[in-house]
Amino acid sequence: MSNEPSHKLRWRGTESGPYPWSAIEQMLAELQIGLHHEIEHEGRWFTLRDFIAHKAKIEPVRDPIPPGQPKPPPFNYTLAGEVAGPTSQVRRFKLPSFKANRKA
Repeated sequence: MSNEPSHKLRWRGTESGPYPWSAIEQMLAELQIGLHHEIEHEGRWFTLRDFIAHKAKIEPVRDPIPPGQPKPPPFNYTLAGEVAGPTSQVRRFKLPSFKANRKA
């Protein structure tokens, strides 16, 4: 059994759970629940949006690349429609044009 804390969820007054945080993340990813659902934490109810924002402030961000592996070079995107990659090559692509049909 995991030591992961469990939380109850509430939507329009109906409670469900408790669920481990990993299950709540999965339900969010599968759009089974939304950010306006409420989550119980330490006896208080918060929207998932506020809870996640608070959780992001207190937990360090995990690096998705394991230690010891090289990180890929960054890509730079410009408003001129260019993508500059790790090499000197630059690919151009055409941005769509949104012209309004105006009658004179």
